[in-house]
Amino acid sequence: MPLFFLAGALLVLRVGPLYMQAPAAPAKTSVPGLPTASDAADFESDPRAFCASRLKKHGTAFVTAARGGATFIGDNAALAAIGTSAVAAPVPPELAPPFATLPAGDADPFAAHAEAFNSVCYATIFEWIPQYKEAGFSTFRFEDFIDGRVRKLRASVRSLMLRATAPYTLGVSADRLASTLGFASDKAGNAALDKAYAAYVSSRLGASSTKSGPFGLPSLGGSSLLGGLGGGEIAKFEQGMNQWASSQGIESASALRQLASSVEQTTALLCNLLAATQLHPKAAAALAIEQAAVLKGKDPKLPISTAELEAMPLLNSFVRETMRVYPPCRPAARVLKADLAVGAVKLPAGTLIAPEPFVAHFDPECERLAISAAKAAYVQLRRMFDQVQLGAEPSPVPSGYPLHTIDERVEALLKPKMYYELQRGVKKLRF
Repeated sequence: MPLFFLAGALLVLRVGPLYMQAPAAPAKTSVPGLPTASDAADFESDPRAFCASRLKKHGTAFVTAARGGATFIGDNAALAAIGTSAVAAPVPPELAPPFATLPAGDADPFAAHAEAFNSVCYATIFEWIPQYKEAGFSTFRFEDFIDGRVRKLRASVRSLMLRATAPYTLGVSADRLASTLGFASDKAGNAALDKAYAAYVSSRLGASSTKSGPFGLPSLGGSSLLGGLGGGEIAKFEQGMNQWASSQGIESASALRQLASSVEQTTALLCNLLAATQLHPKAAAALAIEQAAVLKGKDPKLPISTAELEAMPLLNSFVRETMRVYPPCRPAARVLKADLAVGAVKLPAGTLIAPEPFVAHFDPECERLAISAAKAAYVQLRRMFDQVQLGAEPSPVPSGYPLHTIDERVEALLKPKMYYELQRGVKKLRF
């Protein structure tokens, strides 16, 4: 029997020189747990370990000082109960639901822009494949011997998702995104937008360090994600978003939050899929067989359709399991309107509760669009590269809060398949 139940059931009283046991008291109903000053930092540093240790001690409901002093819950009955408006009122989460501004319906919203998404996805990933110059030792130029396939994975995926999802987030095509937000429409303008957006996200979500990664080489986008970017470029991005929001009759802060939430959570999910593939090679092999069978005989340049994604049940299961084990975001906290029983524990009205995936192991309910977009990009990456090898340091295991994904510094060694090497005109170095 857990200690907190024993403490509630037994009370030792002193009567003169003797001790006697009082009659058994009713089972304790207060929430277990002892909040500490380090709870918030410990949870944000490693949500999985934080929840695992307290779950083992206290069960599926325990009070913490994390997430604003929330009580974490994971009991199935309680999770079902808080879904009713009569029991709980939602608190705005750190991240908005991805693509929440799109109209709800039975159809997957990805289908409407699948061809455009895939076109941007293919073109962007294709540029990740370098064009080598013929070189020999006589040149003695360092850049001739850099393996340009090393990239900062999360920064690269972020840039891809920012453009590929533009029709969903801002209602503009990828080639109009930079100009819509006040940047030049050429390659330099796109690069400036990438840096400005990344700096904005870093300032709002506390993105981790961006120094050179474990391979000791810079990514193709530069050795630093922010590249010494100042506040002026962030202000320029915010101004562009403000002007767009004004033209749409939308509150600018809400528009900024929705854009970042959609792009970052989709980016996190795709990065987590790639990390999970490396961490579970048997599953990766099965996925490769399924994908090869579905795409057999099809032009490599053809888009990944929703029908093809639906024909990959193993991929769907893999995505769902990845979301369970490495949830990219947290569900919104809620304030109880009425008392709620969690087993033997009674949560009174007014309690701030946080449904936590690492306690409940339940799906964080990202929108279907984010899942479909991540699936399509994952299939495209696995179609174009024989190898996507993540560096060992920092660890490629997803971590962190509010986004739970790979570290910003994780680099990937990409080995393109021969078809794409030939299309890109890759030349091997001569030694």
